[in-house]
This record gives sequence, structure tokens and C-alpha cells, in this order.
Amino acid sequence: MPGSAWYVVLSVCTLTGVEVLGTSALSVWARTGSAVAAASGVGLFALLGWVLGVSIHVVSHVTTVNTVWQCMSIVGVALTSVLAFGETVTARQAFGVLLALCASACFVE
Repeated sequence: MPGSAWYVVLSVCTLTGVEVLGTSALSVWARTGSAVAAASGVGLFALLGWVLGVSIHVVSHVTTVNTVWQCMSIVGVALTSVLAFGETVTARQAFGVLLALCASACFVE
């Protein structure tokens, strides 16, 4: 049934996963110059557009999907940058991630 909570969760998880993978691939390309990583990143971001289009078509809560996806993307990319790339996060940046989580909570019904 379109608009159900399961479609929203599936959409957000898929969008977040594809975006984190695309960002990771482009980060590898930026650090190494790998053509495969560049092509993978661009391809994943093209896929992201298609997944968003399908999500909008299936889910009637576009604002909820988009807002929660953006928040989870912030969290996912921050975690990936720390865990996979060894970057450090300042207290201010961590607070920003927390604010994003709080903001997305306002859109969850």
C-alpha cells in the first residue's frame, strides 16, 4: 500500500545507502585518482536520482522521505568518513549531526 511506513523506511534506507556508497566512491577517487572509483561514484549518484524518483512515485509522504533521507545521509556520511577514511569530527560537527537528527524527528509521523 503506497505511503505505508514500510515504503517510507525502505525508501529512506535505499536512498541513504546509495548516497553513502556514492560519496565513498567519490572520496576514494578524490584521494587516489582512481577512474573506477570516479565512474562508480557518478553511476551511484545517477542511480540515486532514479531511486528518488521511484520513492516519490510510490510513497505519498515526499517531505518525510526527503527530510529523513537527508538526515540519515548526514549521519551515514559522517560515520563513513570517520570509520572508513579516518577523519576526525569536532564537537561542533558532532553537534550539527545531532541537530540534523532532531530536525528530521519533527517530520516523522
